[in-house]
Amino acid sequence: MTIYWERCDWCGTYIGVKRCYLQPSDNICPTCCILCRKRSECPNPAWSPWLKTAKPKKTNIRIKSKI
Repeated sequence: MTIYWERCDWCGTYIGVKRCYLQPSDNICPTCCILCRKRSECPNPAWSPWLKTAKPKKTNIRIKSKI
């Protein structure tokens, strides 16, 4: 099985890339996105250094009691 990586348009490395929000014609790697000069102005960065936590699901638990 062969896996093909895409090339980052900014640094040239072959790694997983995403489309840049500010420059939609560019695919960027996580390193370039985090080190971008305009990151503070970007409303929707392609890569984030923070992990998002999943919200716990609410479940209804029924307890049967013996009377």
